[in-house]
Amino acid sequence: TTLPFRLDPADLSTLGRENCDGAMGVGSTAHPKLDPVTGEMVLFNYMLEAPYLTWSVVNPDGSVARPPTPVAGADTPLMIHDMALTERYIVLMLCPLIFDIAAVLTGGSVLDWRPDDGTRIALIPRDGGPVRWSTHDAYWVWHFANAFDLPDGRVSVDYVEWTYPGGFAKAPAPSLGSLIRAVVYPDSGRMTREVVCDRDVEFPRVDDRQLTRGHRTVATVGKLDRSQGRQDSLWFFDTIRGTETHWDPGSVSVGEPIFMPGTEHEYWGMIGTDRDDLSSWFFVLPADDPGSGPIGKVRLPIRVPAGLHGAWLPAE
Repeated sequence: TTLPFRLDPADLSTLGRENCDGAMGVGSTAHPKLDPVTGEMVLFNYMLEAPYLTWSVVNPDGSVARPPTPVAGADTPLMIHDMALTERYIVLMLCPLIFDIAAVLTGGSVLDWRPDDGTRIALIPRDGGPVRWSTHDAYWVWHFANAFDLPDGRVSVDYVEWTYPGGFAKAPAPSLGSLIRAVVYPDSGRMTREVVCDRDVEFPRVDDRQLTRGHRTVATVGKLDRSQGRQDSLWFFDTIRGTETHWDPGSVSVGEPIFMPGTEHEYWGMIGTDRDDLSSWFFVLPADDPGSGPIGKVRLPIRVPAGLHGAWLPAE
């Protein structure tokens, strides 16, 4: 991974590379996390040579709070796409997708799925204390929804768990994605997992103001029963009531749902592509009843190719 770019918020022009006062070292992965209470940005980076994994912290003013710090116990070059953050911990899941440089030199793949190695969970104290490790049967994670500390010291983590990383592993059955709520015990390394939904979902999001703290709703892209290998609807899970609802957009393929806060009303927004004419649309759903469908939609003046992630930023 390498350094990100700074953009001008007025016109999105490129201003140059950014390393946040040295906090990023040689680079950062695509999913740093912002603590909405402290304003800190916590990030991690993986590399092909030691130290294979580092983490660092950026102050709200962009200065370095913690320079790149090696994760003790991370002794293999792994691909790690996302992280979660609580008040006390950085949560990393080290799934066994290994960078294999020797294989590349002989014409093989740069990444090798090694399920016999298992998946390791690292709870990294934000105060710099010793890393807590937990090892389990292999699974793969692209994205987290959120994580938070429980009153008794355990850590609750919501994420999408895949059987294996599609495209990087050979297996007799398709990889399946489920929304999981895991609870990790820092002292013993034990972990329990509860399946919230096994509908093949992805791109889980919560209200960003609730990151690192408890949340109620997780929104995802998911599949309807009629789906033929594509995620074509939005699903909303109430983690307190244990209920779910969804919106079927018909011929539109929707992207990641983004929470849009407001003073009187709150919404979920997303960009979708009409599969019939490839036009792009912006949809707004009421946060208190997203299954009722959009209260507004706007045809965008240009086509926006289907993407992966997004953010809602205030105009000021």
